Amino acid sequence: MEPLTIPVINPITNQQLYTITDQTDEAINAVYAKAHAAEKVIQKLSIEERIAHVVNLKEWILDHSDYIIDKLIEETGKSRFDAFTSEIFSVCDVVDYYKGHSKKILKEVKAHTPIMMLGKKSRIVYEPLGTILVITPWNYPFVQGFVPSILAFIAGNATIIKPSEITPLKGLWEKMLEDTKFPKDAFQFVYGGRETGAKLINKRPDKIHFTGSVRAGKIIMGEAAKQLIPVDLELGGKDPAIVFDDVNISRTVNGVMWGAFTTAGQSCTSIERLYVQDTIYDEFVKELVDKTKKLRTSNENRDTSQPDECDVGCITSPAQIKVIEEHIDDAIAKGAKVL
Repeated sequence: MEPLTIPVINPITNQQLYTITDQTDEAINAVYAKAHAAEKVIQKLSIEERIAHVVNLKEWILDHSDYIIDKLIEETGKSRFDAFTSEIFSVCDVVDYYKGHSKKILKEVKAHTPIMMLGKKSRIVYEPLGTILVITPWNYPFVQGFVPSILAFIAGNATIIKPSEITPLKGLWEKMLEDTKFPKDAFQFVYGGRETGAKLINKRPDKIHFTGSVRAGKIIMGEAAKQLIPVDLELGGKDPAIVFDDVNISRTVNGVMWGAFTTAGQSCTSIERLYVQDTIYDEFVKELVDKTKKLRTSNENRDTSQPDECDVGCITSPAQIKVIEEHIDDAIAKGAKVL
């Protein structure tokens, strides 16, 4: 059976950018063999050396930020401001934090020795797990691919990254690793759909980090449990904002708009429900509606190089458009009023 070929679409223009293909069993085996070999090389590096490699990635990102933002917009449809703040800025902020804290976090520390082990000494020692599988989402493909991978690397692990087939950013990752001369096979990007993801899990990585939907998270946790693979799951949310009558209304409206509309609301922490104290309800809602109407939304003719042309990007996945429309129709049918 031929591997599935998957088109990658620009959601702004609906034009095909390129295709990716599901991986064969032989290709997956080769990826894991390279990762296991890379583990030994990474673990011989000092923490200072690992941090230096990561800082080098950050410097490359800053030097190529426009290129990265263009690639993100092309595949996600984000506004230019969203691509910068939620992806580029977030990545650099994380690198800066762990540059200053990694040595302390990973340092061996003395621990209390229980009385039954009198005469012994206890220490907490942090050791690499081996090979980490990172499965990334389509809504934040750069930051969610980069951050867990660099943390795994700093801790001494090799990482296999399986990007979302909707926004794989193919070509960007390879250019970054090649330009920075990052340790060979410390990061490997494996492209494909669900079948490729399942094959990667079946080869038993030493840990799985998954960001995505609750439905997919349950499936991954179930498969991981069969092999006792530890997992991190960062899943979807249903997040409320609560506003009391002692707030600065204009400032709070701005905050609510940011929380609801950044990345076109396609975020696990997006505000999806808003509760406003009744004494300021009418004033608050009026200002929220007035300001929302002024937001510039994405269109197929927008100049993506100009931040001022678009405040709210487009929906990245065609499947999500149907979901959103169903939510709106359902709400209206149950008495909701569209403001």
